[in-house]
Amino acid sequence: MSKHPAVQVIGFVLTVISVVFLVSSLAKLDLEQFSRLPRLELVVVTAAAACGYAALLTSVAMGFAALVRATGYAAASSEEGMVVWGRANIAKYLPGNVMHFAGRQWLASRFHWPQANTAAASVLELALQVLMSCSIGVAGLLMSERLHLTSTSAWVIPAVLVSAIVLAIAFLGHRRWTRLPDVVHRLLAALSLRDLRAFAVAVFLYGAFFLGFCLIGWLVHAWLVHSVDVSLLPGMVAVVLLSWCAGLVVPGSPGGLGVREATMILLGAPLFDHGGLVLTALLLRVISTGGEGLMFALACRLPRRQTVPAPVPQSPSSNRSTA
Repeated sequence: MSKHPAVQVIGFVLTVISVVFLVSSLAKLDLEQFSRLPRLELVVVTAAAACGYAALLTSVAMGFAALVRATGYAAASSEEGMVVWGRANIAKYLPGNVMHFAGRQWLASRFHWPQANTAAASVLELALQVLMSCSIGVAGLLMSERLHLTSTSAWVIPAVLVSAIVLAIAFLGHRRWTRLPDVVHRLLAALSLRDLRAFAVAVFLYGAFFLGFCLIGWLVHAWLVHSVDVSLLPGMVAVVLLSWCAGLVVPGSPGGLGVREATMILLGAPLFDHGGLVLTALLLRVISTGGEGLMFALACRLPRRQTVPAPVPQSPSSNRSTA
């Protein structure tokens, strides 16, 4: 995330702590519970969930293209977004957890996307992902029946927060603030929304990804514990999204590896059985990694650069008329 030594040290320490906590949680796991799982069903469930996760990632890739359009480059297509986002995303597993951003900039140049618009879209995406995952995750936590809170009060604060942030970005970018430094003016200009409809499409697509991922987590947990309990869905929404956000923001953790699983186990301890929760966290990592691999393979099958239409040959009659 940052080249500052202190930030790197903090990220490394948090990652080590998460891995140690994850190992200690695995040590408490009843291995017989895992050994009793039907092998064929496990493979089928994992493969089907990975395909579903890959399908959800296509919505994120199209959402990223919509963010590029929202910043002012209207020519960014969904197919190009799938190539740029899908091929670059796999690089987040490299040390530093930032190489996928650099990969986007490089791949975007093949489609003649402006570098400034691509970078602004990445910043907007990061802010949107943190905002939406935390808002929906907190809402799910508050809606959990085990916390004895009403669903009405749960959605008020996240809804107001999302609306305020979206309106602030759209409003600030189009105003001239005379007392702000020039660097702030340039930043607001880069992040200002030129196409609010495209931004709304991006919000919808990212929201579909988050809710779909939560549904996969709930279904996987239901299969592992052999119990379909709808009352556990809000809690699963909370632990899946808040742990996903933790894996996103911790600097230096490749793809949030270890951090996401440890956070999910820690947050879900009051809501779920330990064995089922640990197995769910591990299986979701396998599913998400497999889905990202499928998304990468799909992106590699699509055109890797912008296709330039061939010139239309002139007919003999038009040549005679011009002569």
